[in-house]
Amino acid sequence: MLKLVFCDPSERNRAQLDKVLADYAKAEEICVRGFGSVAAFITYMERCGDSTDVVIASIEMDGISGIRLMGAIHERLPNLQIIFVSKYPEMIYDAYAVRHIAFLPYPLKAGHLGAVLDGAARYAKDISWQAGRHKAHAGQPLCPMPQELYRKPVLRSGAEGGQHSAV
Repeated sequence: MLKLVFCDPSERNRAQLDKVLADYAKAEEICVRGFGSVAAFITYMERCGDSTDVVIASIEMDGISGIRLMGAIHERLPNLQIIFVSKYPEMIYDAYAVRHIAFLPYPLKAGHLGAVLDGAARYAKDISWQAGRHKAHAGQPLCPMPQELYRKPVLRSGAEGGQHSAV
């Protein structure tokens, strides 16, 4: 299961992220924790960053550069996969100051984020296996995630070959 945390001070952007991630979760198992407060996000990452696979971070944050913040977090957590989001596509060049796997402009397109998360899930699974997390924690996150857990639906084959319906 992919463990994802996002931080965006904009309520509108968080609502869009929630919707896109909920849509993605219809096909994939994912555990999501979202923050509007930079301070709460920093506290969470200090306590639970080791159990986080992906962070989606806004470049524009209250009182701090999202790029600088993620740079500092990435120094402590080098396997953390970072996705930057911004309503200013021209900021993509600034984002290269920190290793990241994607830069996505608002408004988000579900297919674009889904493709990035598919790759992130494969990488997280490989890293987790190599680090031995699969043995030590038997699939349990190191830091408990909240109840906002999206689960993969059970699919049944439809009467017309190839069609599936969620149960």
